[in-house]
Amino acid sequence: MTNEPLPTAIPALPAELTRESILIYGASGTHKTRQILSGYPNIRMLDTDGPNGGRKSLFNRKTKTYPFHIDTATTAPELQKFLRSLTPGQHTTVFIDGINGVMECIGKTIRAGKGGKSLTLQDWGRVVEDTKMFLTDILQCSPLLIATCYEITEKEAEGEIVRTRPEMDTKKIPLLTPYWFDNVFHAAIIGNSPIWTVRNSGKILAKNRLGIAKDIIPASFESIKEYLMLPPGS
Repeated sequence: MTNEPLPTAIPALPAELTRESILIYGASGTHKTRQILSGYPNIRMLDTDGPNGGRKSLFNRKTKTYPFHIDTATTAPELQKFLRSLTPGQHTTVFIDGINGVMECIGKTIRAGKGGKSLTLQDWGRVVEDTKMFLTDILQCSPLLIATCYEITEKEAEGEIVRTRPEMDTKKIPLLTPYWFDNVFHAAIIGNSPIWTVRNSGKILAKNRLGIAKDIIPASFESIKEYLMLPPGS
């Protein structure tokens, strides 16, 4: 890894094209990856969770393949390679599974450059800035960015859950990181049905700027497609 920031992918999409970013977070088994991918005909996926992550459920055992190409990354140079491979306008959606892995790729490479020494506060600041830049650069090439991460619950001494929020930070990374995204949805299962909480409920961190008036919607692309201003044929 060099000391240069992650590169901006150029040329970019037209400035007037509406861009949206969505973070979907939740516990393992809430079908985040499956529900996101089920409705996207024009997607580019970057997997940082590894073969045992959400994509495992999409594997076709008969053909021993996935239904579409999946890019992978475990280091910052591989993130750079992914950015350079993006062609503006080629894919309606870029899907990152998951955003924690992007931070780990960057942190891992920084540690390697330090001979394996622990990251300093300054190093963590670089992880934050490089991750933000990576997301910004993707939105220069795709009108829709979706990312996933796990959840973390904050509890009182008695064990009562006070707050559920995205697990995309440590003590070294500001709690504002979820707000890099225009929309934050919480994934859960009610009965046998996957759902997304899309408005802040006090105990569950969520937000949307898509104009969704309901607090909870079915977890599927079709649930939000009408709110997304995507190009024709998306």
